[in-house]
Amino acid sequence: MSDELELTVQSLGAEGDGIATLAHGGTDGARVYVPFALPGEVVRARVTPTPDGLQGTVVEILKASPDRIAPACPNFKRCGGCVMEHLAPKPYAVWKRGLVVEALAHVGLGDAPIGDLASVPPQSRRRATFFAHRQPQSESGSGAVRLGFQARSSHDVIDFNDCAALSPALLALLPPLRDLFARILPPGGRAEAMVNQLDDGLDLVMRTPGKLPAPIRQMFAEFAGARNLQRLSWQSLVHNGPPTTPETVVSRRPAQVTFGKAQVALPPGAFLQATKEGERLLVEAVLAAFKGAKVKRIADLFCGAGAFSFPLISVGSVHAIDGDAALVGALRKGADASGIGNKLSTETRDLMKRPLIADDLKKFDAVVFDPPRAGASSQAGRLAASKIPLVVAVSCNPASFARDAKLLVDGGYRLESVLPIDQFLWTPHLEVVGVFRRGKA
Repeated sequence: MSDELELTVQSLGAEGDGIATLAHGGTDGARVYVPFALPGEVVRARVTPTPDGLQGTVVEILKASPDRIAPACPNFKRCGGCVMEHLAPKPYAVWKRGLVVEALAHVGLGDAPIGDLASVPPQSRRRATFFAHRQPQSESGSGAVRLGFQARSSHDVIDFNDCAALSPALLALLPPLRDLFARILPPGGRAEAMVNQLDDGLDLVMRTPGKLPAPIRQMFAEFAGARNLQRLSWQSLVHNGPPTTPETVVSRRPAQVTFGKAQVALPPGAFLQATKEGERLLVEAVLAAFKGAKVKRIADLFCGAGAFSFPLISVGSVHAIDGDAALVGALRKGADASGIGNKLSTETRDLMKRPLIADDLKKFDAVVFDPPRAGASSQAGRLAASKIPLVVAVSCNPASFARDAKLLVDGGYRLESVLPIDQFLWTPHLEVVGVFRRGKA
């Protein structure tokens, strides 16, 4: 059951939904979350109870906010990616920065020194996973292939060739990739394509169900040549259970990226920061924390392939640790090939299950840690009990960042600075760099 109500939107939530408060019947004070509505707007909306609370769907905007603008992308509202393209730049920046402001206030760190929002330009995203779905066959012929991102709260595929966030190189891949899926997918079939834009072209991982027949393998090799890809790999599409290891079908040039002064050959499907500009801002913020510090040995935890490890060599020797053996191996080879292997040691270790303890940590003058979205409370707790003078926390989730920050502050660290970085434009995702020091300012 749903009711159609007139609502006045008071604020924006952490996911970008407008928030209104009911003021009638037996639900006085109940919050309604209304996607795509802005503060100050009066809307008529269908209000429906859900397991997550009351949800509103805008039927009509009765009074529009002066901060409402035309969205940058024709797929806005249909695509499940962006949620805030309808908000003007200045109030958008206030909302985005406010995500970390509110997260820190929630854990009692409301006085934290938070800098202005740094941002990346549109059409700069260099990493994406595209979803393909061939429509069921109809009387008029075989079904067309839809290729793009998934719709909001749905597995439906939004077919598009334009996107305000993706780089031109990724957008140019969509039409030929759609044609390729039309040749290999049966009616009703689904597949995925994960692409990274590297230093010298695109690295593509095709994900299809089952095994890879020889004719399709040949199609993939020909596609890589026709599109001048650096590399094309294949991975069996698994919905339940651990993912399989990607298999390289054809490698036409080394699939490399540059970190600091080193070139690193990445394994297929390797994690990269979503944008090159975002990576630059993150690295600059991390290195700025070391200015004037006396540091000889640094631990880079959750190091990935070395986006921070290699730049940190300019400060001191680095011990890089990650649970992904393939990424650690790539980092190791990159360091050795670049002639800086003596300045960088590596270790494969699941820091979620086996965080560094006191005896491990006493070897270092500083720690940089960049955990997955869930954060690293176990490791942050060990750091809080250590005597390390400098800790730099990098996070893609303000909530888990705030939780880890609280552990460090309660352990005696001073939160010196927080920099929010908008690497995921128009979404609720935000990068954060926090600098923690022992001792007085």
